[in-house]
Amino acid sequence: MILELLEPTCKEMADNAQVSKSIQTNYTKLKRRLDEMEFVFTKVTKNATLQQDMLRQLETNTNKLKLQEEQMKIEIMNIHAIKDRVQDQFNLLRDDRQVFLKKIEMLAEEVG
Repeated sequence: MILELLEPTCKEMADNAQVSKSIQTNYTKLKRRLDEMEFVFTKVTKNATLQQDMLRQLETNTNKLKLQEEQMKIEIMNIHAIKDRVQDQFNLLRDDRQVFLKKIEMLAEEVG
């Protein structure tokens, strides 16, 4: 009779122990999955941060290149302006040379 009274309680305790063990196993599995997900999230976040840093650096370099390109264009324009001035001076000197040669020719004719 005592056995009949205790049997449902013992059976219930065994069932509860089995359910508790199942819950503990599921909790452990979920905890492991959560840790894995946190690791993946950390890795993705780190990669995203690296990509953002790389994009910022790329943008900075692009801006520097644009600035250098503009400066080079200005320098090229300055070089062209200097070339034009030198060409003008050369033309003036050539014209002066022609005038000078004519004068020498005229003087040679007067003397000779």
